[in-house]
Amino acid sequence: MRINFQKLKSLPVETKSGNLLGHIVDLEINLEAFTINKFEIQDKKWIGTDQSYLIGSEQIVKILADKIIVQDNIKKIEAEAPAKPAVVATPATTLNSEMER
Repeated sequence: MRINFQKLKSLPVETKSGNLLGHIVDLEINLEAFTINKFEIQDKKWIGTDQSYLIGSEQIVKILADKIIVQDNIKKIEAEAPAKPAVVATPATTLNSEMER
């Protein structure tokens, strides 16, 4: 079976026992081996927040046409929030000072 990322993102992620975990929002790819290392899952109730977690590819039981099934005893790894760019203050130069007068 082949699947594109848009379709993969729309699939619900459930445990073998049927508990809904959420949906895939991102992937971690190993560029050397061309494999997926981790899936970032976001719970439906947390959409719009930074509350998400990672599931290793070894925890995936099956990817079906209508859902993704993972082990019941999954270990959630908190996903790191993306780093915010630092604000850099630019010191006033002679040109800037003259323009402000």
